[in-house]
Amino acid sequence: MSGMCKREVLWKRENDTSEFVEIDIPSELLISPASQPNQRLSLRDEFSIASAGSNIDFLNLFSQYAGWNQTEPDLELLVSLDPRANFLASFRYKRFDLPLGTGTVMPVADQLYWIGMILVHPKVRRQGIARKIMQHCINHVRQNAPGATIGLDATPEGYPLYQKLGFNVTTHLWRCRIDTDNVNTGNVSTRFNRNLQENAIFDYAKDKKIPASQDLLTRLIKHCPQGCFIASRGQDCVGFVMSRPGRVAPFIGPLFADDLDIARSLFGIACRVWLERGYDNIFIDVVEDHFLQKNNPENSEPGMPSGHLLSDHIHPVRPFIRMQLDIPANAAHKEFLPYRYATFGPEFG
Repeated sequence: MSGMCKREVLWKRENDTSEFVEIDIPSELLISPASQPNQRLSLRDEFSIASAGSNIDFLNLFSQYAGWNQTEPDLELLVSLDPRANFLASFRYKRFDLPLGTGTVMPVADQLYWIGMILVHPKVRRQGIARKIMQHCINHVRQNAPGATIGLDATPEGYPLYQKLGFNVTTHLWRCRIDTDNVNTGNVSTRFNRNLQENAIFDYAKDKKIPASQDLLTRLIKHCPQGCFIASRGQDCVGFVMSRPGRVAPFIGPLFADDLDIARSLFGIACRVWLERGYDNIFIDVVEDHFLQKNNPENSEPGMPSGHLLSDHIHPVRPFIRMQLDIPANAAHKEFLPYRYATFGPEFG
């Protein structure tokens, strides 16, 4: 391969503007997996990890590489809570910074931080890049919030790495697809009033010890107010649901409710919002415990649960493993939350 080059689309910044450019990557940096299957991109010099600040270019690019569901507004919201903790691993070659991977840390609640968006370019995986990004994220929390708990939602592929870093499993989740055409709305009274809703959600979250700061809840409500609802009985808030657009499909979550009937009604209303906008498929992340059949032998895909309490029209797509590092004995954010029927999503906790 001596003297050969490969055209590769990379990201370059010049004069504070962003653009896609094609450059020639010399053969000593890029080894074709097709011709030499046991070799990968050679990182002969140490790559660097630094904050990208509010710049979401690489988060968006790598999320699309992976086929993830985050939109640009999702990513802007994510990094807005702590722009310093939007990390980019890159390899300097001449005047170009070759992007290798990303990672984010978000303050979720008091003494609880969330790691997300651990993504590595497909051409440079399995070279320890993800591990170094993870350690950089952990160090960021240790320096800024000593003693805080760190959480994340792991894919099965990422689980071994996080386990080696000391993370422990707290619960199992499933990313699910919803067939909105067949979901019932329910009959619990609901109302939408923005100021009332924000205060009602804050009070409900505080009362139920939901691990989410008022800042995070406010930003999520403003992110997509038309997709947020509270359930009320008299003057009391008895549950709430949030939903938002997605790059692949809309997403419902979080969903918290006092009981299953309320949860079903909120779930149905959120589904109806997106069905009326022309979406017949939606994503939701749910805890495995709410499936009636944890491992349905009749399912066409072994290991997939079935019969979710919210609806028969919730179909598992892929598993996640919720993990936490350093959980203090007196932590207010224990994982067992009987009121939780859907999570915020892997990037928000």
